[in-house]
Amino acid sequence: REYIIDEEYYKLHEGITYSEAAKIIGSSGTKIHSYSEGEYNTVIYKWDYKNETDYVSVIFINDKLTLKEKYTFE
Repeated sequence: REYIIDEEYYKLHEGITYSEAAKIIGSSGTKIHSYSEGEYNTVIYKWDYKNETDYVSVIFINDKLTLKEKYTFE
């Protein structure tokens, strides 16, 4: 499955790696953007959340989770 549930979302915390996050969620998600600038490598992944329009975006800088956000559209 490619979606995330609340229990998994709340287990994600600053500093974990992408591999750790994917293991918590149980899927690899979708890479939606990546870029490098100087010593920083930033990758953004998303997982569907509850349905096909809502999603969670997770930003990793140098393979460390730095930000997670839920986007819901009702």
